[in-house]
Amino acid sequence: MRNQPDGSVYIEAEAPAEALKQFIEWCHRGPERAQVQQVETTQAPLQNFTEFEVRR
Repeated sequence: MRNQPDGSVYIEAEAPAEALKQFIEWCHRGPERAQVQQVETTQAPLQNFTEFEVRR
């Protein structure tokens, strides 16, 4: 997860299909006080992530 200079947020995520679906649904709402205007998703080859990292 990384905040972008234009105010958007870039996220790469891997999970079982149902968990990923729930996460994307959450992204449409965002955290409290967030102003989500748009969510775009793309599929990419699996990276086999083993940890979580937030970059600022």
